[in-house]
Amino acid sequence: MISVLSPAPSDNEAGQCGAVVNFAAVAIDTEDGNISGDIVYSPDTGSFFPVGTTTVTASVTDSDGNTSSCTFDVTVNDVEAPVVACTDFTAQLDATGNVTVFPGDVASVTDNCPGATLQFQGIGGPVGSITTLFNSNNGGINGGAVFFDVTVGASDIEVNAFEINTPDAGAFTLDVYTLVGTFVGNQQVPGAWTLTATGTGTGAGQDNPSLATLGSSITMLAGTTYGVALVLDAGHNHRYSGTGTNPAPGSTSYSNADLTLSLGSAQNTPFSSAPFTLRII
Repeated sequence: MISVLSPAPSDNEAGQCGAVVNFAAVAIDTEDGNISGDIVYSPDTGSFFPVGTTTVTASVTDSDGNTSSCTFDVTVNDVEAPVVACTDFTAQLDATGNVTVFPGDVASVTDNCPGATLQFQGIGGPVGSITTLFNSNNGGINGGAVFFDVTVGASDIEVNAFEINTPDAGAFTLDVYTLVGTFVGNQQVPGAWTLTATGTGTGAGQDNPSLATLGSSITMLAGTTYGVALVLDAGHNHRYSGTGTNPAPGSTSYSNADLTLSLGSAQNTPFSSAPFTLRII
């Protein structure tokens, strides 16, 4: 029989998105006595464990060939804050006397773990946020599309960027199509959609937010529902949650005072092939 006490949660090592964790179990056999030295761990003690929770399997075999095993969790917490560096920015006004400034124009961010993003706070009124489950158990082919609805609250909103889930590294291009109304029933109606903006970014890997900064902002009017389609280039694909008609894990609706997100659908050939519904984008 193997006896093991899960190690206490560890903090990440400085500058690393994880930590080396050591542990030990005890195995006592009625015939062989203490055979703790024969325990095999997967992953092994002394391995580098990423931030989050990793399940370890411990197994041992006695002299008669009988095997016993058990599992336990190793948890590593990310306690390292991202570092933001600000830079000077010279604005060039357009013909109307306006300029659009993105967070990446005036600052950069580094972090021990991928996924850190920049946003403005305290400019142009209060900034809200929506917390969703950034996860995936499914995905489409390169160049595919995902669909969702945005219902705007009491005030107009400006959309300057999207965070997407793509497993593919390297620079990507994201075309943003919109329509007034719902995406539902319009996934295979190309004439219903308008190419509103194009964004660019660099893939951060699966289940990490990949920031697509738009070349021009999108204004969404108060009290209006918009269908949104995000189409990736031929070298990248979307990851999302949902299989069959089951959208889990995640929820099909997220909201705050500014807007409501209604999810969602995916499609391998934009505005043409049969859509996959429900999908959590």
